[in-house]
Amino acid sequence: MTIGLVQPGIEARERWEAGRAVSILEKLTELTKTAEKRGAELVVWPESAYPYTIPHSMRFGARGPRALLQPGVRGPVLSGVYMTGGHGMSYNSAVIAWADGTLSDPYDKRHLLWFGETVPLADEIPWLRKAFHRGTGLQPGEAQVVLAHGKMRAGILNCYEDTIGLAGRQAQEGANLLVNVTNDGWFVGSAESELHLRLSVMRSIEVRRDMVRAVNLGPTSWVDASGRIRSRYSDDMPAPILVRPALLDGQTFFARFGDWPR
Repeated sequence: MTIGLVQPGIEARERWEAGRAVSILEKLTELTKTAEKRGAELVVWPESAYPYTIPHSMRFGARGPRALLQPGVRGPVLSGVYMTGGHGMSYNSAVIAWADGTLSDPYDKRHLLWFGETVPLADEIPWLRKAFHRGTGLQPGEAQVVLAHGKMRAGILNCYEDTIGLAGRQAQEGANLLVNVTNDGWFVGSAESELHLRLSVMRSIEVRRDMVRAVNLGPTSWVDASGRIRSRYSDDMPAPILVRPALLDGQTFFARFGDWPR
C-alpha cells in the first residue's frame, strides 16, 4: 500500500496556541495534497496533529474551515487527534477520516507518559496533582482498536508506545501494519528522536510487521518486518515522504506469548 507520511515541522508550543490552528491545518492540507498527487492511497499525520478538539463520541467530523479533510484532499487521512469526553476526560487518540466526513472509532493511547500526560499516585498524594497539574488531564484507552481501510489493518502505536511490547497485542487483533504517530517537537536539538526510532525497530522484529512512523520534527520513516529502516526523512523542513510497506499476517512466537517465557 502506498502511504504518505507527513512531517509538518510544527514547533512544540505552536501546536497548542489557538491562534495558530488555521495555519497548522493549512500546512497539513498542502502537505497531504502533495502526497496524494504523488500517489498516496492513505496519508498519516503525527500525534495530535489535527489542531482542533474532537468529542470522543463523534463519528462524523467537523465541516467547513475545521474539517479534517479540507477541499482538495481526497483522503483518507489517519491523524493523531485530541479528544474530549464526559466528566472532563480527555484522550490522546488516532482516527481515520474519510472523504464523506465519517471518522473511524478512535484508538486511545493506552500507556500514558508519566508527568507529561498522567501523574502516578496523583489521586492519593494531592501535592503531586498540584505540582504537575499540566500532566494529569488524559485518560488511558481501555481497548485495542485496529484502524482499517481497504486491505490495511493498522495497529496504532502512539508516541512512546513503540518502545514497549504493545505491538504483539495488536498483531493478535489482526493488525497487518504498525503505524506510529509521534510529536518529537519537544526534543529538538537532542538525540531523543534518533533513540526513539532505534527502539521502535524492535516492534517490527517482534511481530514481523512493517511499521510506518509519522513524526513531527523527528525521523519520519518506514521500518520493514526484519527491522531494516527502508526510508527516512530527518530534515526539519515540512515535507511528506511516500513509502510502500508490506501488509503482513501471521503470528510470531512473541505475538502469541509475549514476555512470559523469560
